[in-house]
Amino acid sequence: ATQSNVYKRLTDQDFEIVATGNPPGQLNAYTRLIGWQSQEDLPLTLADADILAFPTLAEEGLGRSAVEAMACGRPVVASRIGGLKWIVEHNRTGLLHEPGDVGELVTALQRLLDDDLLRLRMGLEGRKKFESELTWEVILERHYIPLFDSLRS
Repeated sequence: ATQSNVYKRLTDQDFEIVATGNPPGQLNAYTRLIGWQSQEDLPLTLADADILAFPTLAEEGLGRSAVEAMACGRPVVASRIGGLKWIVEHNRTGLLHEPGDVGELVTALQRLLDDDLLRLRMGLEGRKKFESELTWEVILERHYIPLFDSLRS
């Protein structure tokens, strides 16, 4: 598919891209910048969204934005790169695509935009994964405390 055909497939959908960035305001017909968000405001911003898109090209050690979206019960569409491959479970907590593959990204977004129940199911699964594996308490208990306890032996 050509770049314009891919763009047409997505712009035929009813959606708005809300992105953190400055200056706040309408960037184009589909994109609104809301400025940088504080750690206190970010969960409210994510809770207002239906999907978090994380199409990074850079290796992410963890992908904190994906974790934060999952904590808010939102499905994640992310690049299959770095820690995102572990955070986002394809077809369970969200959808993965090859980094830089615009066609795959659009297909994933279109799939979630078209299916309210799928978005809800993936969001709930993401929240479950967050609670069972990704809270600070769980990370400390499972990974850090045993590491430091082994140093005392």
